[in-house]
This record gives sequence, structure tokens and C-alpha cells, in this order.
Amino acid sequence: MYYTSGFHECLSNLVVLASTRMNGAVRTEQDLATGLRNFIAATNTTQAAPGPLHIVDDEDRLRTLARQFGREPADRRRKLAALPEMVELFQDALNILPPQAQRLFRLLVTEVALFDSEVVVPGSGALVEQVGSIYIAVGADWTASDVAECLVHEMTHLLLRCDEHRYGHYVNPADAVREQKFSRTAVSLTQRSPMVAFHSLVVAAEIMGLRSQLRGGNRNSPAGGAHGPDKLLVHRALQCADELLQRTDRDNHYRERAIVLMEHAATGLRSALPEMAL
Repeated sequence: MYYTSGFHECLSNLVVLASTRMNGAVRTEQDLATGLRNFIAATNTTQAAPGPLHIVDDEDRLRTLARQFGREPADRRRKLAALPEMVELFQDALNILPPQAQRLFRLLVTEVALFDSEVVVPGSGALVEQVGSIYIAVGADWTASDVAECLVHEMTHLLLRCDEHRYGHYVNPADAVREQKFSRTAVSLTQRSPMVAFHSLVVAAEIMGLRSQLRGGNRNSPAGGAHGPDKLLVHRALQCADELLQRTDRDNHYRERAIVLMEHAATGLRSALPEMAL
């Protein structure tokens, strides 16, 4: 959403949602944070952790989050917390995001569970029904840019959820989240539900937007990251885009806003093609 729609559109969504839980207009950053927290509290299925953004260091809380994310290890005696250097890597990753992206991240995320990747498989996740909590299991060979990809990935899910609250994305929201083989996803080409496939397409476009920003036009920079090589990611994402946008029953599943976002994502991905050495 940040790279696909722009900061101001993302911020506008948050202001509109926050204003529904305020007695007056949203005038300050504190108003925005308070109203947004109130909105999240009213719409989350479980209570969100209070802000500000923090790294979870309590093992009981880490275990609760691991269970919610479906990442609890079989051996429950092993500690879940990542090593201190991974906390530093997270901070480095957050700092390399543009200031406006950092602002959105801090508004939406209040707690980050950093898991030991020897206990939890490397990766990241967010619960769209529990805005505020994400997890990252940092791979042993990851750099700050790899972690930054995960931050953008999970922030995109949360921004899309907020956009959905404002505009509506699905004709039948219950069917959209039901586990089914609706379309292949943009990163792994696995068959998933309408919501997961749609989100994955926008996530792929956002990852490519981040990579372009970090490279600053340097074509000699490594063409890959935590989400795989550029060529493979773009190729798979455009396959996903074609499957979603060219479905004859597309409008039976997605509302106009979701279709526009998918079209924007596909346009951004196609624009990345000339930058690659084919």
C-alpha cells in the first residue's frame, strides 16, 4: 500500500478510521494514534497490545503469540526469544525505511515478536484480525534489508485491512477468507483464498517498491532478498495478477476498490521489468 498507493492515501485511511472513534476532528498525531487505537480495539477479535511499538521480551507472551501465529514449536522447553543482535537488526531494518513508512508502521504495530529462527522457521506474519501484533523469525544469514522486506510485507497486510474497513474489498467477506483453492499466490504460487491471493499480489508489488528504493537506481545491487530473486518474484506475481484480474467471475468476488488496487500493483510490477537484465 505504501509504495502502491502512496503515503497520503494510506494516512487518509487511518485518519478516517480514527475519526470514527473520536468526538471531534483528528488534528494532531496524538489524536490520530488515540483514535486509531480505539478503532482497532473495537474491531479486533482479541485485545491489541498497548503502544508504543516494542519488542516482546516476555516468554509467556512470546509463546501466546507463537500459538496465535501457528508457530509454536513442538519442544515447548526451548526459549523463543531471538538473540540480542537480532533486536539490533530489527532496529536497523526499521531505520532504513522512509520516515513516512516508519510513521505508518508505528501507528499500526504495537508489538513485535522476534523469534529465534533455530526454534521458529524463518519468516514473518501478521494477524489481520488482530491489528497491532506481528512476528519475525530472522534467518541466520539475513541482512537489514531482508528484515525490512518483512516489515513492509506485514505492514501491507495491515494497511490493506484498514483500507478494507474504509471501502470494502469483497462481495462476500466470509467467503473471501474461507480456505479454498481460488488462485495462486504471488510469492509461492500456492492455491489460496481470494483474500490471501489479493493480499499477496499487493505485497509483491510493495517488496519490489522497497527494493527499488533501497537500490536507488543502482543496477549492480543484488537482485533479490528474503522474498526471492527479482525476476522470479515479478514473474510469479504477474501470473497471480493475470489469474485474479482476468477471471470471468472476478466481479462476483471483488469490489471495485480491490480491483483498482490489484491493477495498480500489476502496473507497478510490470514497470519493474525494464529495470531487470532479462
